[in-house]
Order: sequence, then structure tokens, then C-alpha cells
Amino acid sequence: MSESHSETQGRPGFTTRIAIGVLAGVACGLFFGEHTQWIKWVGDGFVGLLQMAVLPYVAVSLIANVGRLSLRSSLRLLRTSLLVLCLLWGIGFVVLLIMASAFPRWETGSFFSSRFTDEPPVAEWLDLFIPSNPFRSLADNSIPAVVVFCLGLGIALMSLPNKRSLLEPLDVLADALAGLNKLVVRLTPIGMFAIVAHTAGTIDPVQFSLIQGYLLTYSVAALIVSVVILPATVSAITPLSYWQVLRASRDPLVAAFVIGNTLSCCRW
Repeated sequence: MSESHSETQGRPGFTTRIAIGVLAGVACGLFFGEHTQWIKWVGDGFVGLLQMAVLPYVAVSLIANVGRLSLRSSLRLLRTSLLVLCLLWGIGFVVLLIMASAFPRWETGSFFSSRFTDEPPVAEWLDLFIPSNPFRSLADNSIPAVVVFCLGLGIALMSLPNKRSLLEPLDVLADALAGLNKLVVRLTPIGMFAIVAHTAGTIDPVQFSLIQGYLLTYSVAALIVSVVILPATVSAITPLSYWQVLRASRDPLVAAFVIGNTLSCCRW
């Protein structure tokens, strides 16, 4: 019993396995080069599996958790959510301004391109925020429209006397979707290895040298925001300590940084 326990303690942690997968992917990509193109389907499959259960989980959880609120608690939650959202927007705008000032002014020659005469694409704001077809919004990963639909359905559930008969199955479905996502998350070291190996093996060194300043600025800003500013903000407005927030978010942060999709890691 003690030997098995010691073996479990001796195994590397989940974050360590992710880091090993990333480093191994970099080494494999640099060593084999373009021969790593075949491994792209492994990384794409991993990202697709991660996204498979996330948006349905968000939809089901929003409907269930908003539907069980009372009118008083929902108003208090709305006020707090708006304050937090404004705070996050403020942090984002400040970081964007600082990042923009980090780049030097680039003087280029004037030239003509036919693209200058093309009309820019028109944003379909109604389709983005108004779910005229909720199932199409789910299929298209239109997150604002899905959130609007779920909030509206949850608010409608608040005043129903027999809402518990629907909320209990929704809780079971949310737990099932969370369990599905946890099963997929176990494949993270393999998925990270495939994504990083393909990227490191197929990237053009000339293009990398052109964007290395942007990558350095973006990486430093992302690290400061995700490791310093956001955990400190959360610890300041909640009973959680800074290190508790950092430990809870380290695995999703590593995955979001490599995958480039935060939605895939929102239910880690």
C-alpha cells in the first residue's frame, strides 16, 4: 500500500507532464522539420475534442444556475458581474495601450493595392448577439448569441413553480459534460506535443524573425496579465489567496497559451 502511494507521489504532476510535452514537441519539430506535418491531425483532433463539450456545458450550466436564482439574488449577481466585467475591460484596454506604445513607428513606402478599393466585410451584429436560431448559434460557436439565449431561458425559469423538475436533469447533464471534458483533458500532454511539434517543424525562420518582436511583446504582456494582474485582482476581491488562484489556473493557462483558444480551457 505504501509502495503504491509512494509511486503515485513520485509521478510527475499534470503541469509537469504538459511542460514535458511542450518541450518534447519543440525538440521534435526542430529536429525533424517539415516531416512533422503528418502530426497536425493529432493536434487538430485534440482541440476539437476539447471544444466538443465546452459550449454545451456553458449553455446547460447557465440555464441551470440562473434558473435557480431568486429575483433579489439575480439582481445582486448582475450588479457584481457588471462591475467585474468593467474592471476586466479596463485592464484589457490599458494593456492594449501599453502594448501599442511598445512598437516603434514604422515608416514604409506608399504603394497602391487593389485591396484598398475593396469594401470591408460588414459585421452581422444581429446574428452575433441575437439567437434567432439557437441551434445554429451552437453549431457556429456564436458564444454571445448562446449566452443571450441561455440567460433568457434561465430568467424565464426563475418564476416557474415547478422548475426543479427541469433543473435536476440539467445538473446531471452538466456533470456528465464536465466528466467528458475531464476525460479529454487527460490527453493534454499528447495534444500539446502534436501542436508544438507541427508548429516548430513547419514555421518559416524568415517569418519568425519578422514577427519575433511582436511575439516577445505579446508573450511578456500575456504573462504579466495572467500571472500577476488577474490573480492579484481575484485575490483582492475574493477570500482566495494569490497562490491559490495561481495554482488553480496554471494548467488552463498553459493549455490556452499553446492552443490559442481560451474557450477550450474554460472548464479544465
